[in-house]
Amino acid sequence: MNLMKRLNAYALIHRSSAVEQIPVHLKYRADIDGLRAVAVLSVLFYHTNIPYFSGGFVGVDIFFVISGFLITSIILHDIQSKEFSIVKFYERRIRRILPALIPVITFVLVIGAYFLDHYAFKALGRSITATTLFASNVLFSIEDGGYFDNLSTQKPLLHTWSLSVEEQFYIFFPLALFVINKFLKNRYLPWLLIFGIISFITSVFGCYYFQKINFYFFPTRAWELIAGAILAVGLPFVQSKMVREILSFSGILMIFYSVIFYNEKINFPGYSALLPVFGSVLLIYTGKEKTFISKLLALKPIVFIGLISYSLYLWHWPLISFYKYIVFRNFNFWYDGVFVILLSFVMAVLSFKYIERPFRKANPVISGKRVLFTLSACLMVLFVAIGATIYFQNGMPYRFPKNESFSMDMATDPQWIHYEESWKLLDGINRSDWSPPIIGKLDTPPSFLLWGDSHANSLRIGLSEKSFQYGLSGYIISRAGILGNANDSMVIKFIKNHPSIKTIILAKWWPNDSLILKKEVIKTINDLRSLHCKVVLVANVPVLKVKPNRFFVVNKRLHTTPDFTSILPHTTEYQELNKNITISFTELVLTDPCISIVHPESMLFDSKGNAIITVNNKMLYIDDNHLSTYGSHYIAPLFDSILREMLVQNNSLK
Repeated sequence: MNLMKRLNAYALIHRSSAVEQIPVHLKYRADIDGLRAVAVLSVLFYHTNIPYFSGGFVGVDIFFVISGFLITSIILHDIQSKEFSIVKFYERRIRRILPALIPVITFVLVIGAYFLDHYAFKALGRSITATTLFASNVLFSIEDGGYFDNLSTQKPLLHTWSLSVEEQFYIFFPLALFVINKFLKNRYLPWLLIFGIISFITSVFGCYYFQKINFYFFPTRAWELIAGAILAVGLPFVQSKMVREILSFSGILMIFYSVIFYNEKINFPGYSALLPVFGSVLLIYTGKEKTFISKLLALKPIVFIGLISYSLYLWHWPLISFYKYIVFRNFNFWYDGVFVILLSFVMAVLSFKYIERPFRKANPVISGKRVLFTLSACLMVLFVAIGATIYFQNGMPYRFPKNESFSMDMATDPQWIHYEESWKLLDGINRSDWSPPIIGKLDTPPSFLLWGDSHANSLRIGLSEKSFQYGLSGYIISRAGILGNANDSMVIKFIKNHPSIKTIILAKWWPNDSLILKKEVIKTINDLRSLHCKVVLVANVPVLKVKPNRFFVVNKRLHTTPDFTSILPHTTEYQELNKNITISFTELVLTDPCISIVHPESMLFDSKGNAIITVNNKMLYIDDNHLSTYGSHYIAPLFDSILREMLVQNNSLK
């Protein structure tokens, strides 16, 4: 018997789902496995940049509906037959989720240890811990970069956010159904509607006020699972075959429309998720009795993909993530996507046959509940400990020789080691006795202030040593979000209380938006000029196409010669990305002679117009847009004229 026949025979015994093994006593529906295939292929094709799948991320929403329907069906059957057991419920969950998930985490850990630089490996350690605890959705909601950002490709466990959402939902949901059965007279439908409506309203509200959290959190996604649960509770069935066909076609069209026409700019989930969710609901609802669409979904090749969909979902993203991390060019479907898709299918089939199936068959590999729970707990503790160790050891920089130029990042660069710790100093900015750190000649009264975000910190050591040479000192206030918002008034107050400060150096990542610049900068500059302070604006540095540490590590591991041209921006690209900034800054300088501009980019391009990242074999950057300690030294001469003016001004006041 070939593999396809064995899979088909297996399907007749087990109803598979993205999260649960379905007992034999529930009627198997091949069309649901087919719908699962639509979901996983949508996600897979979206992540591999196949044209016309710009909204393929909605496949996760389809999974949520299927999961809600199937698992609610199981729970209600067990409750009605008085067989419900929370232990039995979580045994099924463990058998479905952990056996296939653990090898994926192990793979990510091994490949990450070999290829990732310290900073990326530290982040991976944290995500391994969060994934093991089914809290990765919470982690990714607070990390830099959202689901649709470029940073997402450097998070090989990003896709596990959906598993975390489901696990968090199913902590409460079975108990809620049990309570409704026991104390609320089996009134499932009204209570599910109430919970679903509250969740949906929260999701809509979140689209406008807390978008990233809204995308990842289970309370704003719960309504999608509840939509499937409502189907399981039971709705009046439409007897007309024609109406069922119309509803079925409407459902598949809703899904296809969202897959084809949605994109990363859409406000999601909220109202936008209604199409894929209700499209899935209609297909499950009408598929109970055969329709044309349900027959298509029940075709054996499609059902086969549905059967392996969980493993396919687990494996595809780490493979894509590492592939994009290692290959320094735009991901092309024909060159790269086809290869990754085929590899994902191979891994999924192997995982399904040799891992998923043995743990879920009638006589599983591990049959005893106690052994299963104990082993699962031990594995979870182990991976939590491994992830935490990687994180608290700052990504284990000792994996690379100390003399390697690529070993410098925020974990090891002198200028950045204590940056995050220095944030705590700013917590007391409202206190009258508060004082920020001082750079330069420490026994000299501070005469300037370096103020801004992390890009102000990237000037710290170079400017400090230059100031020392001129016998000057200054304060530094550097923290994300400290310039251009409500914090400005507190810093202005500090400047008022320290009249020795005569020059303000403003350095941050300036947005290339004239309206934002005017809103964030003009008022602050006007306040500073009213205090008779000179203002120095530091322009943005060139942004590299990838982080140089990643570039060096990958080339070192692959034993290839680095080709810098693939990651270096040209001066024309810099000018385009900073066009509005340049115009706005130039207008400010022309209107006020006490405002000047420092241009780091003037020293960070070569004669051919390409950005430079090393000088004397030393790194100028710690990532794609922050200067290293050496980079800070390198551009420090740009402040010579400003420091000379400060020195002359200070001498004239004596």
